[in-house]
Amino acid sequence: VVRFREAEFQVEAFPYVASTSNMETTVQAISPDFEKSVRWGYISSEQQRDVDRARWTTEGAPSLKELATGFVDGLGDKAFEVIHGPSARIRIHFPLIEPFVKAFTGDAFFVEDIAFIREAMKSLFVTCEELRTTPIHNSITLIDVLKFRRVCVFLQAALDEYCKRQKLLTDPIYYRSLVAHFSETQAVDWVSKLTGTADPKSVLDLLCSTEEKTAVFDLQYTPIMKVAGQYLIPTGVVANCNLLRNVLQRSRFRFDSGAKMDPLGDRLVAAFQKVGVPAKAKVKVRHAGADAEADVLAVIDKHLFVFECKNSLHPCNAFELRQSYLYILKAAAQLDRFRQLFANEQLRRRVSAVARFDVTCCVGFTTCIVTGNRMFSGHRESGHAVRNVHELENVIVGGRLILLSFAKDPASPESPEIRVGINSWEGGKIAASDLVTYIEND
Repeated sequence: VVRFREAEFQVEAFPYVASTSNMETTVQAISPDFEKSVRWGYISSEQQRDVDRARWTTEGAPSLKELATGFVDGLGDKAFEVIHGPSARIRIHFPLIEPFVKAFTGDAFFVEDIAFIREAMKSLFVTCEELRTTPIHNSITLIDVLKFRRVCVFLQAALDEYCKRQKLLTDPIYYRSLVAHFSETQAVDWVSKLTGTADPKSVLDLLCSTEEKTAVFDLQYTPIMKVAGQYLIPTGVVANCNLLRNVLQRSRFRFDSGAKMDPLGDRLVAAFQKVGVPAKAKVKVRHAGADAEADVLAVIDKHLFVFECKNSLHPCNAFELRQSYLYILKAAAQLDRFRQLFANEQLRRRVSAVARFDVTCCVGFTTCIVTGNRMFSGHRESGHAVRNVHELENVIVGGRLILLSFAKDPASPESPEIRVGINSWEGGKIAASDLVTYIEND
């Protein structure tokens, strides 16, 4: 049923078609490049995330898993109680003493925190201070949510270590112990003391599944369940899902929701200015009853580049992918309108006045849709190329693509390594042809 529903949704929301032959129905993209752009979006996102996490976790910081091992070493059977009965399970007694609690409520980060914080900063285009101080649900911030995850990482690691030593990892008692049970009073007190938040109820509400019939149930988005007055918390799910991204999707909070905020446009302008290229963000001119607007304009060698920026969370299902694609369609319509209106000489003079550099002399014209996530890169919508902002920045500032190193002699792994670098510029400074090649020639 799920497969049929997703297939129907693909045909309705995306450029896919369904064809039937010999009692078999095939759903495929009208253009192979569209399917490639979707698959490459997921592949490149995962690869970049792995590279970033490998780099960030090398920084010196205490580890929650090492702390959990020490916890089992020090307390052992005193901290773990086997509840006997038809459905035997293991209960963890968490020592709520001040030195221990401070490890979770303090501002110092663990190794397991760092990758999530850096990843949130990179994907949301925000600072660590904004993560710490910006409420996303009532008074709750993303750092409050991170502290809740921190406790779950510790509890799951401690349970795993204890059961490993007791040879219980394959026993049914281990699986029955993966979901912690709390009364409402216990849960509120537990979250309050171990996260340090003044509003623990909002943390639970944000992560708790709802009984609303219109709500979509997803265990990774709302991992906590409230049943018969008990909070059920699957610590392993909380510990291993991307909780920061998921609570933003659940709360529908956006850091860039303000009309004056455009982190993608600001990053592009900063990149152009770094290499001495005139650029202007948020250009809007009304002409002949229509608005000609662009998120970023830049001129290189009398060639005008027009960028429309669209930012959304990385999609995790077909419905969220549709939202990203709707942004692409909207951006393409805006660029179509700008291209059409730009043929007017009077509008070009007005755009020059707003941008504060001359666009009337431009003999080349290139448009590009810029995304904050990595989806649809390589796709063209109505002739407008889609590119990821991080890759585009790298091309603008003259970065190099470094391929994975490999041994000079494959038969001898100890031989010297070869590293291949690809420059984004042909010459010593950026030229219009460099950017045209990247955008137009894929």
